[in-house]
Amino acid sequence: MKIKTILLGLLLTACTFTLTAQNDARSVVAQNPNMTGGIFTSYHYDASEDAPAPAGYKPFYISHYGRHGSRWHAGEYVYTHVLGWLADAAEKDALTDLGKDVYQRVKVLTEDATGRIGQLTPKGRAEHRGIAERMYRNYPEVFSTKGKRECVVEVRSTLVPRCIMSMQSFCERLKELNPAIELHPDLGERYLTYLFNVKNLNASREKCWSLINKFKEEKMQPERFLEALFDKEYAESLNGNEVMWLMYRLACITQDVDYLNISLYDLFTEDELYDMWLCGNVERYLEFGPSAEFGDAIAADARPLLNQIITDADDAMATGKRSAFLRFGHDVNVVPLIDLLDVEGMNARFEYGDYDTLLDSWRDSDVTPMATNMQFVFYRSKRSDEILVKVLHNEAPCRLPLPRDLFPYYRWSDFRDYYLPLTEE
Repeated sequence: MKIKTILLGLLLTACTFTLTAQNDARSVVAQNPNMTGGIFTSYHYDASEDAPAPAGYKPFYISHYGRHGSRWHAGEYVYTHVLGWLADAAEKDALTDLGKDVYQRVKVLTEDATGRIGQLTPKGRAEHRGIAERMYRNYPEVFSTKGKRECVVEVRSTLVPRCIMSMQSFCERLKELNPAIELHPDLGERYLTYLFNVKNLNASREKCWSLINKFKEEKMQPERFLEALFDKEYAESLNGNEVMWLMYRLACITQDVDYLNISLYDLFTEDELYDMWLCGNVERYLEFGPSAEFGDAIAADARPLLNQIITDADDAMATGKRSAFLRFGHDVNVVPLIDLLDVEGMNARFEYGDYDTLLDSWRDSDVTPMATNMQFVFYRSKRSDEILVKVLHNEAPCRLPLPRDLFPYYRWSDFRDYYLPLTEE
């Protein structure tokens, strides 16, 4: 596949352009605990001034892949296990004053999630409506129907309800902005070959999780945390790492149901929260990120998706019958796509043993928050046959391993010549 270095110095240099705009990870913990939520972090849009396209070039086609928006936890056990521990301790009068307060908070969170496991929250719908509106406002030529111009938008989603609802929210906003847009949504297993290809991810799962669990055992120190909630005897009867981990997971999801105005981050010290975020970050990095151990194989899962993006764009240019192609799926698909594209600042290739500094170079909360999206915006000029493409990650320009003399725009010929061979099996 592509050649990548694992030398830490070069990796940090490659990441500089994104991290200079960020605080170091430990500062983030104090300033904005929600950013320690990893893949459960709500979508964060940072408005930036867009560089104008070269003279004469106008957008005419957009290709997109988006992760579903904010959701309730996909595993009911996150709620029921935590509530169960607290309820049992309450029955045995083994809760501290803080533990009693947390018990009430967790009751509310669990009741709210009942019957909604894995579904899109209101915030998730709002995230996709916002992305759709900005896409429409930023690229009016693509969605224009003036002068009887046809605007046809193809739309695909995986079969998971939260993705379907994300698709519906996005399309709903486009139709509100311009009812004349012609939407062609479709579902089916036939599209999962590229929307949800996880062949290599599944093949590596056992070895991957062995390393993940090893790292967690090395980093987690639950003693203080447990004794803040339970009396000493009861705390010693619990699997400390399991309790602390699921409590952290529950804390992460509270931002996605922000209408409840509940937080659990106050249960953790800043050091504990940093360590939990680090463990979660390592988990996602190994599972579907660009790790030295599994990264090349996982990135290969994105080959069908990138191939589809390229061939759909070629067809749109050849026929002129499509203005946009929107696709909705999951983090396990968008992160491998980012890695296959070798996006600078999100391509840090670490090996196990170097993960203590991973948050300074690769952060799940930045790489794949809820509603993560990749946009490929195509431009053409009446004075030239050359097509340009701008690639955006969460609506910010990506630096790719291509000639950058027109950055943030790339020649489609350069893009196609470089990436199409990478999609071959």
